[in-house]
Amino acid sequence: LEKKSVYVQQTGGRLLELSILEDGRIVMDQGKPAFGKKPPEKRCASLLGLSADRLAGAPMVVSTGNPHLLVPLRDIKTLESASINMRVYRKVAADSSAYCVMPFTIRGGNVTCRMFAPGIGVPEDPATGSGCGQIG
Repeated sequence: LEKKSVYVQQTGGRLLELSILEDGRIVMDQGKPAFGKKPPEKRCASLLGLSADRLAGAPMVVSTGNPHLLVPLRDIKTLESASINMRVYRKVAADSSAYCVMPFTIRGGNVTCRMFAPGIGVPEDPATGSGCGQIG
C-alpha cells in the first residue's frame, strides 16, 4: 500500500481533501462556513436537558456542507451530562435544518465536544470531523 500525504474522501456529493502532516496530524478541507439563524438559548438548553444558565454563549447554526447546531457549554461536567430531548430536537431541527447538534466546551485552549444526530440515525458520533471543522 502506497503511503500518501493527501487523500480525497467522498461524503455525499462532495469531495473533501484530507492531508496528513509530517507530525501525524490530519487536516480536513471543508467548505466556507455559512451561518444560519440563531435558535433561542432556552430552547437549546432544553434540547440538551440543561438549564439555560449552563450555556456559555449563544448557540448558532453553522454549515460547511452539513448544518450543525453548535451549543457552547460552561464546563466539561455540563457537557458530560447533556442528553437529547427528542421532542425539542424535532422542533429545533425543523426550524433550523440542523439535524446535527454539537454541544462543546473550551478549557485552556482545548475544545471538547459531543455530536448528536438522532434524526439521521446517529444517536451520538464520538469523532465527527465535519462538526469539529465548524467549531473551528
